[in-house]
Amino acid sequence: IRHYEVPEMIRIAAPNYLKTGGSVAATHSWNSTEEDARKRAKQCSRVKRMIDEYYPEAVWSPRGSLL
Repeated sequence: IRHYEVPEMIRIAAPNYLKTGGSVAATHSWNSTEEDARKRAKQCSRVKRMIDEYYPEAVWSPRGSLL
């Protein structure tokens, strides 16, 4: 997903499940490197920042909850 599109995707199609990290992985194996993990965490942080800035009224599900 493109970071700047996430707030609008949530606004239009909620509830959503956002999966990030695949585009920054050097390999798509279960064994991520430490660098891959850093890149994935950074991508998640960017997505959260975009949501907080451009759609602050979005509601997050409680951690571990299922729809």
